[in-house]
Amino acid sequence: MISKQDTTPTNRRPYRRKQLSGWWLDNPYYFYYMLREGTALVVAGYAIMLAVGVLRLSQGPLAWHDWVASVTSPLTMPLHLLMLAALFYHALTWFRLAPRIVVIRLGGKPLPPAWVEVMHWGGCVAITAVLFGLWGGGL
Repeated sequence: MISKQDTTPTNRRPYRRKQLSGWWLDNPYYFYYMLREGTALVVAGYAIMLAVGVLRLSQGPLAWHDWVASVTSPLTMPLHLLMLAALFYHALTWFRLAPRIVVIRLGGKPLPPAWVEVMHWGGCVAITAVLFGLWGGGL
């Protein structure tokens, strides 16, 4: 038989340590981590902006020209510069993480991390050059 004492809930509350809202500002490692994660939001926002451009393109020339006019207005240029800086920082930190994620071995020995990072940047530049060539902008 279970006594009444065993079935009553306890009045004690679990200990919950207070977490200040700026906890990540004290440690530079956490600050740069949060900055990198914040740039992912900018990357997502830019992808949405480009998706809206594709949607407007499918709606006809007038809708396309209105979208182009909105994203090339002088008021949006600082936003584009901010997005470019955030995208570059995001790519920089991602390519710096790559050697920790992708370990390439040649002859049983891993490649130096700097080589893996350089290969990622080289691939980025090569793909960009191909896209510029296909777009007709040339280099």
